[in-house]
Amino acid sequence: MSVARTKPADGILSITCNTETPQSQSKAGSDWEQDVEEIDSTGIKRGPADLLTNKTTRWATVISSSSSSSHRPSNSDEAEAITKTKREDNQQNAHTHTCLAAYAKNHAGDFQDDLKAQLHKCNTINDVVTKRSMRTSMASRDNIAITSIPADIDSLIPGKRNAPAVLLKAGLAQGLQHIGYKTTSHNALPSGPAAWSLAAVDPSGVKREKENVEVNQLVRNSLAKTLDPSSDGKPPFQLILGGECCQLPGILTALSHTLSPKRVGLIYIDADADLSVPNAPGSSGNFASMTMTHLMRRPGALQSMADFVRPDGEPLVDPGNVVFFGLNMDLAGNTREQLGLLFDSGYRVFTSSSIAADPGGRAREALAWLEERVDVILVHYDVGSIDGGSFPLANVPQFTGVGIEESLRALKMLVSGSKVAGLMVAEVNPDHDPGLGMTGKLVEGIVDAFKARTGTLG
Repeated sequence: MSVARTKPADGILSITCNTETPQSQSKAGSDWEQDVEEIDSTGIKRGPADLLTNKTTRWATVISSSSSSSHRPSNSDEAEAITKTKREDNQQNAHTHTCLAAYAKNHAGDFQDDLKAQLHKCNTINDVVTKRSMRTSMASRDNIAITSIPADIDSLIPGKRNAPAVLLKAGLAQGLQHIGYKTTSHNALPSGPAAWSLAAVDPSGVKREKENVEVNQLVRNSLAKTLDPSSDGKPPFQLILGGECCQLPGILTALSHTLSPKRVGLIYIDADADLSVPNAPGSSGNFASMTMTHLMRRPGALQSMADFVRPDGEPLVDPGNVVFFGLNMDLAGNTREQLGLLFDSGYRVFTSSSIAADPGGRAREALAWLEERVDVILVHYDVGSIDGGSFPLANVPQFTGVGIEESLRALKMLVSGSKVAGLMVAEVNPDHDPGLGMTGKLVEGIVDAFKARTGTLG
């Protein structure tokens, strides 16, 4: 880690004028250069006012790591550097303003007007950078809202509706509390689970269309409440225990509307593309197989899901705000037509084989790519992305080649992102795990992933 006044390759930009030093994520290119140029041009080139010019320039401080480093600087290192800089600035601040006040007292007229203009401009810069700082960490660092979605209404087989209760029974909330988090518990379906039952395909080409839409509406309404700011002024981190992939439209709609105008992004950890279209040849009619179809609003999407969009009416997902992470190219359900859509449209895709080869590296790459394009990130973790040959906890196990250790290593990297404000865990079927050994392993991995965020608690 270094402290310098140069443009960062990757780091945290901290600029202030008269108040405590806010932190914000660096912006590459002309925006960063314009900020520094504006600060440098505000000085009055005579007398003690030069102190203010020098001071604002010195406070254009960048805490960054080498662009070739594979690790960001630790939170403790950043905090120590920022605290030291703030202490020095507070000392210089008192001296600077004493000099300015004395000089202004003895120089009437134009100089006082210039001084007022300079201080106003400096405070304006401070406001702009403070707003940028608020964007870099959208979720509370020490509060987690745990929302259960006990549903398997769309499942091929029953069992997933019990997953939230079993994950909590295995110690998920206690584990998070043990490492310093404050948790609250919520149920998106207070009237009872949305339970599996035998069902035929509706004329629309989907099983239980009406019920699935209603579950998404309930999820959206529930999360709109849990996103209320915590005591630190930020929404709690959203930990959502599914349940099924097909509740994502409700989740993303709640996030995008409640946090508007922030742009919400999605890391979709799943072996399936979930791009099936109702009534298409070979379609199973399962609502979950159409999750991305409804998020993208691609042709053929159900009209009953048309309300699940961004505040401006645009689809929740587009090529610039989603990463497909762990897509299984060998899975028969991921058809040539679906894969062609992803690649022809420019979607960012990381295959399951690439994750198996380098889980941490691919996760780091995916996170960096998405953080450049959005303000807030939801990580969707379908345990079907884990190879079912050794860890068959998923409702429908897949053979992805990604072991549980590799999967959790990638998850840990992704959850550590400063813009990550939510995690959804989906497709867990406890009926596959009578002794809860796999469930316990998953819970341990999730808690371990959250440890990467605890460096900024307090």
